Amino acid sequence: MAMGASHLSLSSLAPWPHGARLDKDRWTHRITVWRPRQTKRSVGRPQKRWVDDIREVAVTKFIRIGIADKNDNPPYFDKALYEAEVDENEDIQHTVLTVTAKDHDESSRIRYEITSGNIGGAFAVKNMTGAIYVAGALDYETRKRYELTLVASDSLNENYTTVVIHIRDVNDLPPKFDCSVYEKTVEEEFPATYPTLLKQVTATDGDKDRPQNIVYFLTGQGIDPDNPANSKFDINRTTGEIFVLKPSGPGPAQWQATMALHCVCSG
Repeated sequence: MAMGASHLSLSSLAPWPHGARLDKDRWTHRITVWRPRQTKRSVGRPQKRWVDDIREVAVTKFIRIGIADKNDNPPYFDKALYEAEVDENEDIQHTVLTVTAKDHDESSRIRYEITSGNIGGAFAVKNMTGAIYVAGALDYETRKRYELTLVASDSLNENYTTVVIHIRDVNDLPPKFDCSVYEKTVEEEFPATYPTLLKQVTATDGDKDRPQNIVYFLTGQGIDPDNPANSKFDINRTTGEIFVLKPSGPGPAQWQATMALHCVCSG
């Protein structure tokens, strides 16, 4: 016989009248009084709970909520210092290096600008990519190093890094003699065993920081390049020492030799 409580039941086998059985092996000491239903159960569908009515008319909808990214983070560079090298005779528009910044705000658009250290406008930067390129004449003998400040901005926030560009020396300057004209008069009594030293000349390479690999040679009067045995003068190609190879003959004599200088680049 069913009880009003779903977890209790009555049994005629209970050890006392109207005892409630918890399960098949246990009985409660609680005394219950059972009364029969006074009304008949209505025919048809059982009564529903109020939540069932809500479920019948409710409609399930999904709403997508997008979260807009706020520009609240500044750009940042991976390093505080970038370095590069470029030849002093490099072409205009040549890209030296590309420096890029990052931004935690994915929607931010970063722009680049060189704000200091760009003496003479030697370099420029592409504001969308961060590519730094040659924009003006470079000269190792004038300036060997540029220290640029590169700024990255996302229109609200900015950050900066340092870019050092070293200028490489190339063999682009001719050597120079210490005098423009050398003169020497040789008398007929010029005592010597030939060849004898007449004079030493020196030249300096215009590229001062490069190895001084200078080669000397003579052209002009008293020089026979086709038959060196007929030449009256010769020059040591590495030291610049000029020698008289044979006597001048009777009477005072004066020779004028035009010297041309060549510089050999070491690499």
